[in-house]
Amino acid sequence: MSDRIESIIDALRKKLLDAAIRGELVDQDNREEPASALLERIAAERSQLIREKKIKKPKSSSRIERRDGIFEVFPDGSEKDISGEIPFDIPKSWEWVRLGNYCQYGGVQSSLVINEPQDTWILDLEDIESQTGKILHYIYLAQRKSSSSKYRFSKGMVLYSKLRPYLNKVVVAEKDGYCTTEIVPVKLFAQAVPEYLKIVLTSPEYLLQINSSAYGVKMPRANAELLNSLLIPIPPSDEQLRIVDALERHLKQLDILRESHRRMRRILHETPTSLRQQLLQAAIEGKLVAQDPKEEPASALLVRIAKERAALPGKRKASPSSRIERRPGGIFELFPDGSEKDISDEIPFDIPESWEWVKLGAITYTVGSKSNQVLARNIEKAGKYPVVTQGAKLIDGYSNDGEKLLDSPPVIVFGDHTRVVKFIDFPFIIGADGTKCLKTIGASPKYVYWALSFISGRIPSRGYGRHYEFLNKQAIPLPPLQEQQRIVRRLEELLPLVSQA
Repeated sequence: MSDRIESIIDALRKKLLDAAIRGELVDQDNREEPASALLERIAAERSQLIREKKIKKPKSSSRIERRDGIFEVFPDGSEKDISGEIPFDIPKSWEWVRLGNYCQYGGVQSSLVINEPQDTWILDLEDIESQTGKILHYIYLAQRKSSSSKYRFSKGMVLYSKLRPYLNKVVVAEKDGYCTTEIVPVKLFAQAVPEYLKIVLTSPEYLLQINSSAYGVKMPRANAELLNSLLIPIPPSDEQLRIVDALERHLKQLDILRESHRRMRRILHETPTSLRQQLLQAAIEGKLVAQDPKEEPASALLVRIAKERAALPGKRKASPSSRIERRPGGIFELFPDGSEKDISDEIPFDIPESWEWVKLGAITYTVGSKSNQVLARNIEKAGKYPVVTQGAKLIDGYSNDGEKLLDSPPVIVFGDHTRVVKFIDFPFIIGADGTKCLKTIGASPKYVYWALSFISGRIPSRGYGRHYEFLNKQAIPLPPLQEQQRIVRRLEELLPLVSQA
């Protein structure tokens, strides 16, 4: 299953690259200058540079025209129908062009100069990550001294690895520097977008063409003649920018999905108990689901909770003894008498900006009392109502004593001597052995339950009858209400898989 998911992600990546070079990733805009105008500017700029002897004249040049068919027109006026060479259709505002006529493929070799600045960038093949084309290392002259021949490149050039082209080692230079001769600088003209050319060269369509013509067995190299003759699709300049932006966003989402899947695979090799704790930890650290900036923050939820508590009857409406504030200088607990305490050392991890730290007692109250408790051990299942005790860790017998029924679920049940935490959403009778029951105010009962389950599993035993007392003073992370609900749904999807691991 895991290999299949990786294959699906790889296939989606290829589909996105393919859509990008076919004009299917973003919409065309009739107001934008067509690609034909870009190619005219490229030809003019190139001719000027040739006249100034700043670049060499290409061995051959041509232009592509679309009529009843697709024709290549040469400088001597001759032409050739190349319709059979065109790999796919493109939008009307796009143009076909030979790679060698679109850019300057190849570089001028230059030995390193002894008076180069010490921060001169020298890029080797191993410094570029395969597939993604990201630069892994920034190696400078001071760390990699060499007098061997190199290619010099400028910021904005496309650096293409002609050695083992199947590795997709293509990158856009972020600064001037040198590179090994196995990496070829590609110079673009006019308003051509280098990131778009990188997309073309790493797309499945062109990767296949380049690899199929590579020469050499152990260390295959791209065929320079084929590279120059590649027919590549060119969108308008503005559309190139929009394609690059859209593709980056889509690929980032795939990278997030891949990393999430791989993290789950690593976790699945551990024990179910460990996996359960890691899922709960991700949930209460804000890493299980994405935050939504449009949702009301937890600070506003706490204001509503305070109002709801004030409307409760009797002792339940008593204000909590403190509240927690995050400031640039730390995390502080503020008390009713105006005093405060820096509790930064008590906070175990960072939480998202839209979340808040809160004491359990601020968002819950206890239900049940000695008057409605009954010791129900060894009672046969003769009545209707289950009796919840911590001794049995959940249900210990049944009773038909409806007068002692707690009929307002859901509640969170604590075993005050055993560290047991349970979520109960059916009417029940509380056992008389230190069982504590909590109802939440404003917050999702299920989210609070999962948060306390994680915290309870991490703390040491507090001694007989002190578990709830200790937990009630703990700070727990509180997300926005809608995010609490999304976290609960995600946990309920994943936790059953854990129990099967």
